[in-house]
Amino acid sequence: MRIYQSQSGITIKVGQNDRENDELIKTSNQDYIWVHLENQPSPHAVIESTSPDSSSINDALQLVKFFSKAKSSNSVNTISSKIRDVHRVDPKKHPGLVTLSKAPTKRSIKTNFGSLRKLGCIE
Repeated sequence: MRIYQSQSGITIKVGQNDRENDELIKTSNQDYIWVHLENQPSPHAVIESTSPDSSSINDALQLVKFFSKAKSSNSVNTISSKIRDVHRVDPKKHPGLVTLSKAPTKRSIKTNFGSLRKLGCIE
């Protein structure tokens, strides 16, 4: 699992595979924030805060994009929700696969190289 500190000092955890993605959902505080790319494979990320600032949310979204196959895409759509609204489908057969019980917050983002530099992902 990758662990980062947002520019505001909030911990962001990013799964590196299906099992870690599943573990993030299973073990995180129900009021923490989960982020993912919309309608495409990506790592799950959890912002370990019940009310993260916009900078921390942006950092998490950048990490999800950076560690996905959409890394080189100009723009991607993202979703976020409280963990309590994220439900594991069948962890034994499909670890990391989730459904949402409420409509997620949606946002379109472009790569922010400054954020990725500050997070230590690029030089």
